Amino acid sequence: YPLRRQRQMCIRDRYYFLIFNLFYTKSNNFRESFVHTFVIFSIHIFLTTELLSFFNQLNFYSLSFFYIICIGVIFYFTREFKLPKFYSTKFSYFESFIIFLICFSLSITFIIAIISAPNNYDSMTYHMSRVTNWIQNNSVSFYPTNEWRQNSFPPLSEYIILNLQILSNSDRYANMVQWF
Repeated sequence: YPLRRQRQMCIRDRYYFLIFNLFYTKSNNFRESFVHTFVIFSIHIFLTTELLSFFNQLNFYSLSFFYIICIGVIFYFTREFKLPKFYSTKFSYFESFIIFLICFSLSITFIIAIISAPNNYDSMTYHMSRVTNWIQNNSVSFYPTNEWRQNSFPPLSEYIILNLQILSNSDRYANMVQWF
């Protein structure tokens, strides 16, 4: 069971890397490629979730199948892998200290996001229960609920959480969407 979860997370990560590589070979700009990749990845998640939801097939096997197909298409269009080159620059002691503090803060919040699932009031009453209902129904269609926000607010962040939860079979990575 843990091997299946690890394998599926690797598929998603490879997909993200392949899209990034496709944009990076065209522009040679790391930041621009990162933004383009995130936008394409979000559009893919939205379209895949809506399409699978239309047929009530929003489950592990269908979602894995779509990621594998998309990886194949990206492999077909990506001819060469070109890793970004990072150039070293000299920083003053103050700049180095600020960069250290930023990296330290990011690493601490990353560890907290990985270790704990969302547990605040808003997440428990709205975000996570919405995702759980979608997983149970195999669809993102409207459902009867007393919490009006579950059927009315925009769902893109929950779509990303939904994909993570279905592929990992856990809510362990739900905080990573907010951390990112």
